[in-house]
Amino acid sequence: MALYRQKWFCFACILGIVLFSGLLWFRFYRHPLSEDPGRGLPNDTMPDVVPCETWKAIFIKDEKAGYAVSRVNRTNTGYRVEETAAVRFNAMGMIQNIDMATRSELNFDFSLDAFDFSIRSGLFDFKASGVVDGSVLTVSTTGAGFGEHRYDIRIKTRPYTTAGILLDLWANRPETGTRLFYSLFDPAALQFVPATVHVKALETVQVFGVPVRARAVDLSVNNLTQTLWINREGRVVLETGMLGMRLEAGTREQAMAGITRTPRHDLTRLAAVIPDKPIENQAALTGLVIGLSGIDLSAYDFETHRQTLDGSRLTITRESLAPDTASQAPQARPDPARFLSAGPFIQSDHPKIIQLARSIVQDASDDLQKIRKLVTWVFEQIDKQPTPSIPDALSTLAVKKGDCNEHAVLLAALGRAAGIPTRIETGLTYLDGRFMYHAWNVFFIGHWVTGDAVFNQVPADVTHVGIMTSENETGTALAGMIGNIQITILKTGQP
Repeated sequence: MALYRQKWFCFACILGIVLFSGLLWFRFYRHPLSEDPGRGLPNDTMPDVVPCETWKAIFIKDEKAGYAVSRVNRTNTGYRVEETAAVRFNAMGMIQNIDMATRSELNFDFSLDAFDFSIRSGLFDFKASGVVDGSVLTVSTTGAGFGEHRYDIRIKTRPYTTAGILLDLWANRPETGTRLFYSLFDPAALQFVPATVHVKALETVQVFGVPVRARAVDLSVNNLTQTLWINREGRVVLETGMLGMRLEAGTREQAMAGITRTPRHDLTRLAAVIPDKPIENQAALTGLVIGLSGIDLSAYDFETHRQTLDGSRLTITRESLAPDTASQAPQARPDPARFLSAGPFIQSDHPKIIQLARSIVQDASDDLQKIRKLVTWVFEQIDKQPTPSIPDALSTLAVKKGDCNEHAVLLAALGRAAGIPTRIETGLTYLDGRFMYHAWNVFFIGHWVTGDAVFNQVPADVTHVGIMTSENETGTALAGMIGNIQITILKTGQP
């Protein structure tokens, strides 16, 4: 496949729709509780939750993109929430489908006790389940390229799902202006993340064309804020998120009817950032200076070995491949040992990954030659295709297809298996007059060097704007800037 045809596959801001849909995993809309139980009361004082089934329509701007249905029941130990969701959307002209099925078991204090989660997107199937035992969440995962994998996640504070948070809000009826903080389990990253709830005022909103009086609540996770409107019966009637996405609660017929077969709105173009002027001859540039606005810059990792942030002015310098650690700022040198370990999505300790990495680099004379060989192998062997999935290295190796996220997790696993500390960097890169969301890798070979397996670049060109770095996942934390960040081109060439 020619490079110009490969390029557009990797930039889908599919992570946005996956994250937005992933939050549905936690969400349910329920009948009101019969009384106000308070937090953490004994079992015999807890009210019954009336068994219910609720349907939601999922919209992307003016198009019906899918539906979700949730079922809630009380159990002997708390509450069970079961939900399925299906979403269809356009990513770079290709129609994509996501199907999810979930079950969460909540304790009487609304905290997480156990979960099952699955997501299917055509090429990839991913399943995860877990049980809380004291201060440990034991998780099992399966994917397209591997059997069951088990590992433990340490719990530092009481864990919640969004369903549990909404129960807690209903039980405690916080006043307008209240801010609450929770530890939220994120199934897309298989980790706990901080969540903030801001209780706002009563408003009148339109739900399927009918005015409804409801209280607005902001739920913020990983710099992404979604607003929910909860009516007086405790039912979430409306929810809005990034890129004009929203959920409306209604009947089964309202949720299912009119789902578009050929979505018009391309999510990748909706999410793209168009700068004030074009960039010429980007591959030859040794430096780039851009202005950033529209987001809280302190919430992201703009300072790296190749980037310097001065106020809102970001300078990116093409790094030298020769060792020069003295020139790297202290904050640009994270501990390389952190990036040698295997993770739930980067299975660098698996025999398949280890054997492949050794075969690829066996004739390399030094670490730089090793990373060039690894980057080129992934570039040549993995077909470029938009993939709305939760990427992992073994599944990518089995399917041999994927977008930039699949390339990045596989390359990270191969790099670590070859003994080279490798991390994932996510951000934006320039293509056809706009900055698109993207993921690539950074290797430590005595100094940090970028590599991009989608473009077969070592180092990556300077239009790669690094925003977040990660050990094990590929960028859900970027979702909060989608549709908000703005870029101006200040200087091209030598900074």
